[in-house]
Amino acid sequence: MRLCCCGYVAPPKVGHPEVFLRNIAKFKPKTDLILYSEHPWPDTFRLKASPEVFRPMTFPDGKPNKFCMQNGAFFTGAKIARDRGYTHMITLEDDVRVGRPDWDQYIWNEYFSHGKPLLAAGTLATYNPCNWSPEASKLWAELLRVNTRKNFPIATYGWLGAGIKGKTAVFPNGALAIYDLNWLGKFFDLTNTQATATSHDAWDFAIGFKIWDTFEEMSYDLVANLHTVGSWYRDLVTDEEERKRMLVDGEVCAVHHIKTDWEP
Repeated sequence: MRLCCCGYVAPPKVGHPEVFLRNIAKFKPKTDLILYSEHPWPDTFRLKASPEVFRPMTFPDGKPNKFCMQNGAFFTGAKIARDRGYTHMITLEDDVRVGRPDWDQYIWNEYFSHGKPLLAAGTLATYNPCNWSPEASKLWAELLRVNTRKNFPIATYGWLGAGIKGKTAVFPNGALAIYDLNWLGKFFDLTNTQATATSHDAWDFAIGFKIWDTFEEMSYDLVANLHTVGSWYRDLVTDEEERKRMLVDGEVCAVHHIKTDWEP
């Protein structure tokens, strides 16, 4: 196995990438760090074009795809990491903050301590967990029951009615998730990032449904909820102040997302 931390760094006009770079330089990861950008940040892999080129692109049927740019950035990183021979990556974004030296080692240790082959791990979310089968519903309930180490629930979302069987998934939320790059290469065509980026909804969402389409209820054994990181969408399960506190207090090694110029 070859492990890395991999992420896209936006140009200076977007967010606070310089804060992220200072933070990651202050608290260096123990495994290899791959950062990539179209901007000439130091110690970054230079992209030939900005992920912005994906923004106006559409799904193959011509409908707008608001996730194209984010998908393009993520799948480009996955391709870079896999082409360099890495087997697993922690995915980074420049609104991530880390809080201690060798922070990634704590995350890797938790990941591998599960003692079973995992396709992905991080801060889990579930979609339509009770719209597939009795077994799937019980596995979801058990996932919530054993999550007692933190005071945050497994985020649960959905859009299907109570009597409808349909799309179900359990997967880690966005940045700070660990991914098995071999399986990402099986699920998606990493040789054509444009087609892959435009053909799917948000990349973490798409990964979750690829896992479920392949393994169904077994998906609950192939992903893991990690307590060494905290990664949430928007500010509905946690807000930024709470995420800052968790990092400063040492409850987690890394958090996502911090949209301000705050740095630990």
